[in-house]
Amino acid sequence: MTREIELADQIWAMIRAKQVLRLPFPYLADHHASWDETVYQMLVRDSVRNEVYRRVIDATVRDRVVVEIGPGSRLFLTQLCAIAGARKIYAIEANRDAYERGCALAETLCLGEQLTLIHGLSTEIDLPELGEVCVSEIIGSIGDAEGATRFLHDATRRLLTDDAVMIPRGCKTWVSPVERPSHLYPDDATEALIRSFAPSMTDTFGQVIDLTRYKIHNIPRASLLAPEQIFEALDFQSGEPPRSRECQLSFIATRDGVFDGLLLWIHLEVGLGQVIDAFDNTSWAPVHVALSPFQVRTGDIFEVRCTAQTSAERQTPAYGFEVSLMRDGIMLYHAVNKPDLPD
Repeated sequence: MTREIELADQIWAMIRAKQVLRLPFPYLADHHASWDETVYQMLVRDSVRNEVYRRVIDATVRDRVVVEIGPGSRLFLTQLCAIAGARKIYAIEANRDAYERGCALAETLCLGEQLTLIHGLSTEIDLPELGEVCVSEIIGSIGDAEGATRFLHDATRRLLTDDAVMIPRGCKTWVSPVERPSHLYPDDATEALIRSFAPSMTDTFGQVIDLTRYKIHNIPRASLLAPEQIFEALDFQSGEPPRSRECQLSFIATRDGVFDGLLLWIHLEVGLGQVIDAFDNTSWAPVHVALSPFQVRTGDIFEVRCTAQTSAERQTPAYGFEVSLMRDGIMLYHAVNKPDLPD
């Protein structure tokens, strides 16, 4: 535990110092099998995320039954619900290690019958009563990367009352062609920090992962090569899953530069009018989807195809990206980025 706490503290120190920091592990952590204690420690220290959730929970859960999906090992949102006066909390955690750590922590919190911690997928669990509020933080760096729509849509059908309040209400993922900053690694210590994640990722997936997607904290908005567009819009309050898992977008370059991928980031609506922007200092930093570099000119057209493959066997969507660059009606460039994770 000490190592994970120190690692999380180092990362946040660099983020708050406005260093442009690239990290691979949060993207992989969007898949629940790869979550480790460092990631949970990062979330506990995310003051932007925590303050917005606290305000919305304080205004919503008193005297209500709460269903929480994905409380993690630190039970942070669980504790916010308890402090805010929730009558009952059913917290459902899929990760075995996080569940066991959470159980150990719950014993020290003295919540008594106010909290029931359950291990398993929420889609496979029945509850003794329906929830009036659903609290979750199963939001990825790309909005649905943790399978939020699948789990929350199921919850609205089986685990919640018809008028239940969803926290968060929805999430939009934006995308734009980007020129990655050249000063990604301020010093050798940062590179050593990043390399320290490689063994845990190899242990998780049983093979070496050739990473092509990263979180980039503190990336300047000036790095964008074209105005952003919405790639994915999720409405959790309606309970409806997204109708389309593919989109085609066109962007016009507004400046010259070296295109080397796509940047994606979320706007998370935790409550009505309470939005977290991943460009702010939060653990949801923008994701860089790396592609081979190409010199672009003002007026060039990017044709971008984004897909999310789902299956009955897979709990989370596998995102793919394809980019073509057009100039004067001629295609000069074509590149594809397939999912980092093994099938």
